[in-house]
Amino acid sequence: MSAASVNGPRFEISDRGKEIIVQLLEDRRRLEELKTYIDQLRMEFDGRVEQKTAIYQAEKERHKLIDKEEKKEDKLANQFDLSNEIIQDNDALRSFVPEYFPQ
Repeated sequence: MSAASVNGPRFEISDRGKEIIVQLLEDRRRLEELKTYIDQLRMEFDGRVEQKTAIYQAEKERHKLIDKEEKKEDKLANQFDLSNEIIQDNDALRSFVPEYFPQ
């Protein structure tokens, strides 16, 4: 048996055919590089989105805490105002009925 019958017919690839094959292989390699680059960009973008989301959530939580503290401050201020009113009322009562407020 000859080599041609075992391995199939032999044929020559023209120089232009070789150039096309080389170009196709280079294009395939470049496409793989681009795919890798796009995947990296996606991961970076996803990371940035996650980071922005985390920052947004932290800011939201911060504002909740600020609002909560402001409500506490308002409540304390109202209690202080009430205390002052009570003291003033007691002073007024003391002047009208001093026997109920020994000194």
